[in-house]
Amino acid sequence: MRIDKLYFEHFRNLKTQHVDPNAGINIIWGENGQGKTNLLEGIYLFAHLKSFRGAGNIDLIQAQWDNARIAATVNRSQVSRQLELKIQPGGRSFLLDGKKPRPVESLLDALRAILFSPDELYPLRTLPAARRSLIDRGIFQLDPSYLAQAIQYERVLKQRNRLLREHAGADLIRPWTVKLIQSGAKIRQARQVFITELQPHLRSGHELLSGEREVVELLYPVVADNLLQHEELLAVELQGGESRENRLGLTCAGPHRDDPVFAMNGAAVRHVASQGQWRTLILSFKIALMYLLQERIDAWPVLLFDDMSAELDTARQERLFSLLTDCKAQVFVTTTDLQPFLRFGRAAIHPLHMAAGEIQPG
Repeated sequence: MRIDKLYFEHFRNLKTQHVDPNAGINIIWGENGQGKTNLLEGIYLFAHLKSFRGAGNIDLIQAQWDNARIAATVNRSQVSRQLELKIQPGGRSFLLDGKKPRPVESLLDALRAILFSPDELYPLRTLPAARRSLIDRGIFQLDPSYLAQAIQYERVLKQRNRLLREHAGADLIRPWTVKLIQSGAKIRQARQVFITELQPHLRSGHELLSGEREVVELLYPVVADNLLQHEELLAVELQGGESRENRLGLTCAGPHRDDPVFAMNGAAVRHVASQGQWRTLILSFKIALMYLLQERIDAWPVLLFDDMSAELDTARQERLFSLLTDCKAQVFVTTTDLQPFLRFGRAAIHPLHMAAGEIQPG
Protein backbone atom coordinates (compact mmCIF):
# COMPACT_ATOMS: atom_id res chain seq x y z
CA MET A 1 0.00 0.00 0.00
CA ARG A 2 1.46 3.35 -0.99
CA ILE A 3 0.46 6.92 -1.76
CA ASP A 4 1.45 7.84 -5.32
CA LYS A 5 0.16 11.42 -5.33
CA LEU A 6 -1.01 14.05 -2.85
CA TYR A 7 -2.77 17.33 -3.50
CA PHE A 8 -3.35 20.14 -1.02
CA GLU A 9 -5.54 23.21 -1.52
CA HIS A 10 -5.93 25.84 1.24
CA PHE A 11 -5.14 23.22 3.90
CA ARG A 12 -3.46 24.63 7.02
CA ASN A 13 -0.42 26.64 5.89
CA LEU A 14 0.35 24.38 2.91
CA LYS A 15 0.61 26.01 -0.49
CA THR A 16 -1.72 24.72 -3.19
CA GLN A 17 0.45 22.00 -4.67
CA HIS A 18 0.87 18.44 -5.91
CA VAL A 19 3.31 16.16 -4.07
CA ASP A 20 4.75 12.97 -5.58
CA PRO A 21 6.12 10.94 -2.66
CA ASN A 22 8.58 8.10 -3.04
CA ALA A 23 7.41 4.54 -2.44
CA GLY A 24 10.11 4.14 0.23
CA ILE A 25 11.30 6.40 3.05
CA ASN A 26 10.39 10.08 2.63
CA ILE A 27 12.25 12.50 4.91
CA ILE A 28 10.33 15.78 5.19
CA TRP A 29 12.76 18.27 6.69
CA GLY A 30 12.76 21.97 7.48
CA GLU A 31 12.57 24.44 10.33
CA ASN A 32 9.77 24.36 12.89
CA GLY A 33 6.47 25.92 11.86
CA GLN A 34 6.90 25.36 8.13
CA GLY A 35 4.12 22.77 7.68
CA LYS A 36 5.82 19.39 8.02
CA THR A 37 3.31 18.00 10.51
CA ASN A 38 0.44 19.45 8.46
CA LEU A 39 1.36 17.12 5.61
CA LEU A 40 1.22 14.11 7.94
CA GLU A 41 -2.11 15.36 9.29
CA GLY A 42 -3.56 15.43 5.79
CA ILE A 43 -2.62 11.79 5.20
CA TYR A 44 -3.91 10.81 8.64
CA LEU A 45 -7.32 12.36 7.94
CA PHE A 46 -7.92 9.88 5.11
CA ALA A 47 -6.92 6.87 7.20
CA HIS A 48 -8.71 7.81 10.44
CA LEU A 49 -11.39 10.33 9.36
CA LYS A 50 -10.19 12.86 11.94
CA SER A 51 -7.15 14.90 12.91
CA PHE A 52 -4.63 13.46 15.36
CA ARG A 53 -4.29 16.98 16.77
CA GLY A 54 -7.96 17.27 17.70
CA ALA A 55 -8.38 20.09 15.18
CA GLY A 56 -11.77 21.44 14.18
CA ASN A 57 -12.71 22.24 10.61
CA ILE A 58 -11.96 25.95 10.87
CA ASP A 59 -8.45 25.13 12.13
CA LEU A 60 -7.77 23.15 8.95
CA ILE A 61 -8.80 25.89 6.52
CA GLN A 62 -6.44 28.71 5.60
CA ALA A 63 -7.53 32.21 6.58
CA GLN A 64 -9.33 34.12 3.81
CA TRP A 65 -10.73 30.89 2.32
CA ASP A 66 -14.10 29.18 2.80
CA ASN A 67 -12.93 25.61 2.37
CA ALA A 68 -9.93 23.33 1.99
CA ARG A 69 -9.38 20.25 -0.14
CA ILE A 70 -7.02 17.28 0.01
CA ALA A 71 -6.72 14.50 -2.57
CA ALA A 72 -4.64 11.34 -2.72
CA THR A 73 -4.00 8.53 -5.16
CA VAL A 74 -3.46 5.30 -3.23
CA ASN A 75 -2.06 2.16 -4.83
CA ARG A 76 -2.60 -1.30 -3.38
CA SER A 77 -1.68 -4.44 -5.31
CA GLN A 78 -1.50 -2.42 -8.54
CA VAL A 79 -5.04 -1.08 -8.04
CA SER A 80 -5.36 2.72 -7.69
CA ARG A 81 -8.03 4.42 -5.59
CA GLN A 82 -8.80 8.15 -5.63
CA LEU A 83 -9.46 9.71 -2.22
CA GLU A 84 -10.73 13.25 -1.74
CA LEU A 85 -11.66 15.32 1.29
CA LYS A 86 -13.40 18.69 1.23
CA ILE A 87 -13.40 20.61 4.49
CA GLN A 88 -15.88 23.39 5.24
CA PRO A 89 -16.59 25.18 8.53
CA GLY A 90 -19.80 23.18 8.89
CA GLY A 91 -18.49 19.74 8.03
CA ARG A 92 -16.27 17.42 6.03
CA SER A 93 -17.16 15.36 2.98
CA PHE A 94 -15.14 12.39 1.75
CA LEU A 95 -15.14 10.92 -1.73
CA LEU A 96 -13.80 7.53 -2.78
CA ASP A 97 -13.27 7.15 -6.53
CA GLY A 98 -15.49 10.18 -7.06
CA LYS A 99 -18.41 8.87 -4.98
CA LYS A 100 -19.52 9.27 -1.40
CA PRO A 101 -18.33 6.12 0.43
CA ARG A 102 -21.16 3.95 1.71
CA PRO A 103 -20.62 2.85 4.34
CA VAL A 104 -17.99 5.30 5.53
CA GLU A 105 -15.88 2.34 6.72
CA SER A 106 -15.05 1.62 3.07
CA LEU A 107 -12.86 4.72 3.15
CA LEU A 108 -10.95 3.29 6.10
CA ASP A 109 -10.34 0.19 4.01
CA ALA A 110 -8.73 2.23 1.21
CA LEU A 111 -5.78 3.55 3.23
CA ARG A 112 -4.17 2.25 6.41
CA ALA A 113 -1.77 4.66 8.12
CA ILE A 114 -0.02 4.38 11.49
CA LEU A 115 1.24 7.50 13.27
CA PHE A 116 3.97 7.91 15.88
CA SER A 117 3.93 11.40 17.42
CA PRO A 118 5.75 12.79 20.47
CA ASP A 119 2.54 14.55 21.49
CA GLU A 120 0.86 11.22 22.29
CA LEU A 121 3.52 9.97 24.72
CA TYR A 122 2.38 11.83 27.85
CA PRO A 123 -1.38 11.16 27.43
CA LEU A 124 -0.71 7.48 26.80
CA ARG A 125 1.35 7.27 29.96
CA THR A 126 -1.14 9.07 32.20
CA LEU A 127 -4.66 8.66 30.78
CA PRO A 128 -6.61 5.38 30.51
CA ALA A 129 -8.80 7.02 27.84
CA ALA A 130 -5.73 7.58 25.64
CA ARG A 131 -4.72 3.92 25.96
CA ARG A 132 -8.26 2.77 25.16
CA SER A 133 -8.21 5.01 22.09
CA LEU A 134 -4.85 3.57 21.04
CA ILE A 135 -6.31 0.07 21.09
CA ASP A 136 -9.50 1.11 19.32
CA ARG A 137 -7.60 2.87 16.53
CA GLY A 138 -5.61 -0.31 16.04
CA ILE A 139 -8.81 -2.34 15.73
CA PHE A 140 -10.27 0.18 13.25
CA GLN A 141 -7.20 -0.40 11.06
CA LEU A 142 -7.66 -4.17 11.15
CA ASP A 143 -11.44 -4.21 10.93
CA PRO A 144 -13.13 -1.00 9.70
CA SER A 145 -16.55 -2.42 10.66
CA TYR A 146 -15.52 -1.99 14.31
CA LEU A 147 -16.23 1.72 13.85
CA ALA A 148 -19.95 1.00 13.69
CA GLN A 149 -19.74 -1.05 16.90
CA ALA A 150 -17.94 1.76 18.72
CA ILE A 151 -20.46 4.35 17.53
CA GLN A 152 -23.34 2.13 18.62
CA TYR A 153 -21.86 1.72 22.10
CA GLU A 154 -21.38 5.49 22.48
CA ARG A 155 -25.01 6.10 21.49
CA VAL A 156 -26.32 3.58 24.00
CA LEU A 157 -24.02 4.93 26.72
CA LYS A 158 -25.13 8.51 26.07
CA GLN A 159 -28.82 7.59 26.29
CA ARG A 160 -28.36 5.53 29.45
CA ASN A 161 -26.40 8.34 31.10
CA ARG A 162 -29.16 10.80 30.20
CA LEU A 163 -31.75 8.60 31.91
CA LEU A 164 -29.54 8.23 34.98
CA ARG A 165 -29.08 12.01 35.24
CA GLU A 166 -32.84 12.49 34.98
CA HIS A 167 -33.39 9.86 37.72
CA ALA A 168 -35.65 7.90 35.38
CA GLY A 169 -37.34 4.80 36.70
CA ALA A 170 -35.79 1.34 36.57
CA ASP A 171 -38.26 0.26 33.88
CA LEU A 172 -36.92 2.96 31.54
CA ILE A 173 -33.26 2.33 32.31
CA ARG A 174 -33.39 -1.50 32.14
CA PRO A 175 -33.73 -1.83 28.31
CA TRP A 176 -30.72 0.46 27.85
CA THR A 177 -28.77 -1.57 30.37
CA VAL A 178 -29.42 -4.68 28.27
CA LYS A 179 -28.27 -2.85 25.13
CA LEU A 180 -25.19 -1.56 26.94
CA ILE A 181 -24.27 -5.08 28.06
CA GLN A 182 -24.66 -6.48 24.55
CA SER A 183 -22.75 -3.68 22.86
CA GLY A 184 -20.11 -3.33 25.57
CA ALA A 185 -19.34 -7.05 25.55
CA LYS A 186 -18.59 -6.85 21.82
CA ILE A 187 -16.18 -3.95 22.39
CA ARG A 188 -14.37 -5.80 25.17
CA GLN A 189 -14.13 -8.99 23.16
CA ALA A 190 -12.74 -7.11 20.14
CA ARG A 191 -10.12 -5.43 22.32
CA GLN A 192 -9.15 -8.73 23.94
CA VAL A 193 -8.74 -10.47 20.57
CA PHE A 194 -6.72 -7.56 19.20
CA ILE A 195 -4.32 -7.56 22.15
CA THR A 196 -3.87 -11.34 21.94
CA GLU A 197 -2.98 -11.12 18.24
CA LEU A 198 -0.70 -8.11 18.76
CA GLN A 199 1.26 -9.52 21.71
CA PRO A 200 3.92 -11.59 19.89
CA HIS A 201 4.61 -8.73 17.47
CA LEU A 202 4.90 -6.29 20.39
CA ARG A 203 7.55 -8.41 22.07
CA SER A 204 9.59 -9.03 18.93
CA GLY A 205 9.29 -5.39 17.83
CA HIS A 206 10.47 -4.15 21.20
CA GLU A 207 13.48 -6.46 21.12
CA LEU A 208 14.39 -5.30 17.61
CA LEU A 209 14.19 -1.61 18.54
CA SER A 210 15.74 -1.69 22.00
CA GLY A 211 18.24 -4.51 21.60
CA GLU A 212 17.03 -5.69 25.01
CA ARG A 213 15.03 -8.71 26.14
CA GLU A 214 12.50 -7.35 28.62
CA VAL A 215 9.15 -9.09 28.63
CA VAL A 216 6.74 -6.38 27.43
CA GLU A 217 2.97 -6.82 27.46
CA LEU A 218 -0.25 -4.95 26.91
CA LEU A 219 -2.72 -6.08 29.56
CA TYR A 220 -6.49 -5.63 29.48
CA PRO A 221 -8.36 -5.61 32.81
CA VAL A 222 -11.26 -7.82 31.69
CA VAL A 223 -10.63 -11.21 30.08
CA ALA A 224 -13.31 -13.76 29.16
CA ASP A 225 -13.53 -17.00 27.18
CA ASN A 226 -16.33 -15.87 24.88
CA LEU A 227 -18.89 -13.15 24.17
CA LEU A 228 -21.50 -14.61 26.54
CA GLN A 229 -19.03 -14.56 29.41
CA HIS A 230 -18.18 -10.93 28.63
CA GLU A 231 -21.89 -10.12 28.84
CA GLU A 232 -22.22 -11.91 32.17
CA LEU A 233 -19.20 -10.12 33.65
CA LEU A 234 -20.44 -6.70 32.55
CA ALA A 235 -23.93 -7.42 33.92
CA VAL A 236 -22.41 -8.22 37.33
CA GLU A 237 -20.32 -5.02 37.26
CA LEU A 238 -23.34 -2.87 36.44
CA GLN A 239 -25.50 -4.53 39.07
CA GLY A 240 -22.86 -3.97 41.72
CA GLY A 241 -22.60 -0.27 40.89
CA GLU A 242 -26.29 0.63 40.73
CA SER A 243 -26.37 2.81 43.84
CA ARG A 244 -23.24 4.70 42.76
CA GLU A 245 -24.65 5.22 39.27
CA ASN A 246 -27.89 6.62 40.67
CA ARG A 247 -25.94 8.97 42.90
CA LEU A 248 -23.55 10.21 40.19
CA GLY A 249 -25.92 10.07 37.24
CA LEU A 250 -23.57 8.19 34.94
CA THR A 251 -22.60 4.67 33.92
CA CYS A 252 -19.68 3.57 36.10
CA ALA A 253 -18.73 0.28 34.43
CA GLY A 254 -18.08 -0.81 30.89
CA PRO A 255 -15.42 -0.59 28.19
CA HIS A 256 -15.47 3.22 28.44
CA ARG A 257 -14.03 2.87 31.97
CA ASP A 258 -11.51 0.04 31.44
CA ASP A 259 -7.83 0.76 32.11
CA PRO A 260 -5.46 -1.20 29.83
CA VAL A 261 -1.82 -1.01 30.89
CA PHE A 262 1.58 -1.68 29.38
CA ALA A 263 3.81 -3.88 31.53
CA MET A 264 7.51 -4.65 31.47
CA ASN A 265 8.81 -7.70 33.31
CA GLY A 266 5.50 -7.92 35.15
CA ALA A 267 5.34 -4.31 36.41
CA ALA A 268 3.17 -1.50 35.05
CA VAL A 269 5.39 0.57 32.79
CA ARG A 270 4.03 3.93 33.93
CA HIS A 271 5.58 3.24 37.33
CA VAL A 272 8.97 1.79 36.36
CA ALA A 273 9.95 2.89 32.85
CA SER A 274 12.10 5.88 32.00
CA GLN A 275 10.91 8.33 29.35
CA GLY A 276 13.21 6.65 26.85
CA GLN A 277 11.83 3.20 27.66
CA TRP A 278 8.27 4.49 27.37
CA ARG A 279 9.01 6.08 24.00
CA THR A 280 10.51 2.83 22.72
CA LEU A 281 7.54 0.82 24.00
CA ILE A 282 4.96 2.99 22.24
CA LEU A 283 7.01 2.88 19.05
CA SER A 284 7.14 -0.91 19.45
CA PHE A 285 3.33 -0.93 19.61
CA LYS A 286 3.17 0.94 16.29
CA ILE A 287 5.66 -1.42 14.67
CA ALA A 288 3.73 -4.41 16.04
CA LEU A 289 0.53 -3.02 14.53
CA MET A 290 2.33 -2.62 11.20
CA TYR A 291 3.32 -6.29 11.18
CA LEU A 292 -0.13 -7.43 12.29
CA LEU A 293 -1.77 -5.40 9.53
CA GLN A 294 0.56 -6.84 6.92
CA GLU A 295 -0.26 -10.30 8.20
CA ARG A 296 -4.02 -9.70 8.07
CA ILE A 297 -4.51 -7.64 4.89
CA ASP A 298 -1.39 -8.70 2.95
CA ALA A 299 -0.26 -5.09 2.49
CA TRP A 300 2.10 -2.78 4.37
CA PRO A 301 0.38 0.26 5.92
CA VAL A 302 1.76 3.75 5.40
CA LEU A 303 3.88 4.86 8.38
CA LEU A 304 3.97 8.44 9.70
CA PHE A 305 6.72 9.51 12.12
CA ASP A 306 6.52 13.07 13.44
CA ASP A 307 9.66 14.80 14.75
CA MET A 308 11.85 11.72 14.55
CA SER A 309 15.15 13.42 15.38
CA ALA A 310 13.82 14.58 18.75
CA GLU A 311 12.44 11.21 19.76
CA LEU A 312 15.08 8.55 19.02
CA ASP A 313 18.77 8.26 19.80
CA THR A 314 21.24 7.19 17.13
CA ALA A 315 21.20 3.48 17.99
CA ARG A 316 17.39 3.25 17.91
CA GLN A 317 17.23 5.27 14.69
CA GLU A 318 19.58 2.80 13.04
CA ARG A 319 17.59 -0.21 14.26
CA LEU A 320 14.33 1.40 13.13
CA PHE A 321 15.63 2.27 9.67
CA SER A 322 17.00 -1.21 9.22
CA LEU A 323 13.58 -2.59 10.13
CA LEU A 324 11.74 -0.18 7.80
CA THR A 325 14.04 -0.93 4.90
CA ASP A 326 13.43 -4.65 5.32
CA CYS A 327 9.64 -4.37 5.58
CA LYS A 328 9.20 -2.23 2.42
CA ALA A 329 6.51 0.02 3.89
CA GLN A 330 6.08 3.56 2.58
CA VAL A 331 7.27 5.95 5.28
CA PHE A 332 6.92 9.68 5.94
CA VAL A 333 9.31 11.11 8.54
CA THR A 334 9.41 14.75 9.66
CA THR A 335 12.54 16.28 11.15
CA THR A 336 14.27 19.62 11.57
CA ASP A 337 17.65 18.14 10.69
CA LEU A 338 18.29 16.06 7.59
CA GLN A 339 21.96 15.42 8.39
CA PRO A 340 21.53 12.41 10.74
CA PHE A 341 19.55 10.57 8.05
CA LEU A 342 22.16 11.04 5.34
CA ARG A 343 24.28 8.32 6.92
CA PHE A 344 21.77 5.79 5.61
CA GLY A 345 22.69 6.82 2.07
CA ARG A 346 20.81 8.81 -0.57
CA ALA A 347 19.62 5.57 -2.15
CA ALA A 348 17.77 4.63 1.06
CA ILE A 349 15.92 7.93 1.63
CA HIS A 350 13.98 10.49 -0.39
CA PRO A 351 14.45 13.99 1.11
CA LEU A 352 11.68 16.57 0.71
CA HIS A 353 12.34 20.10 1.96
CA MET A 354 9.44 22.04 3.51
CA ALA A 355 9.61 25.84 3.75
CA ALA A 356 6.67 28.22 4.27
CA GLY A 357 4.17 25.51 3.37
CA GLU A 358 5.85 24.55 0.11
CA ILE A 359 7.55 21.20 -0.42
CA GLN A 360 10.38 20.59 -2.87
CA PRO A 361 12.67 17.61 -3.56
CA GLY A 362 16.08 17.86 -1.90
